[in-house]
Amino acid sequence: MKKQSLETVIKKIIHQLDQTMVSRTNNTDNIHTRDVLDQIEILIPADSGLESLHKEYLEANITHKKLVQKHGRFDPVTEIAADMLDSTRSAVQTRLLELMDMRGEEAQAIFMRCYRAKRAAEEVKKVLLLQQKRRQEHEEDTIFWFSMMIWLMNKTVRVARRTLSAANDFAIVSSIQGKRASYI
Repeated sequence: MKKQSLETVIKKIIHQLDQTMVSRTNNTDNIHTRDVLDQIEILIPADSGLESLHKEYLEANITHKKLVQKHGRFDPVTEIAADMLDSTRSAVQTRLLELMDMRGEEAQAIFMRCYRAKRAAEEVKKVLLLQQKRRQEHEEDTIFWFSMMIWLMNKTVRVARRTLSAANDFAIVSSIQGKRASYI
């Protein structure tokens, strides 16, 4: 068996720690699966505690990422931020579990309230989009009819010019012929 130097052993340990920290950071980035995000999204309007815990988690996550970029993974401040991130994540998960474990009417009332709030928000969004679409269509219609009015007025003016020009020419010719007739 080959003996390894102390320096080689330390480098291997540092490499293993680095790999552990990388996987730990990746796990914190992927903490929320789509199901957990859906649960939080549905429950936040009904539970202010979950809302504040989730907000703290998001802030801790942002702080941790900034510190990793600024100071590196092994800085003591970054490690404290990682611990705070783990703590806030645990708090959010605990609150989610508490809400999921609620029994009976209270849990059903919370879920129904959340469901109704989400549906109401969707309906308001649909109505606003419909109103915006109608306004846009109305503006397009107004522009179209205004353009048509200008085109018709221009056409009418051209016809009126031709008619007036022909009438003017007729009057001139009539007056000239009238003068000639008086000379004869």
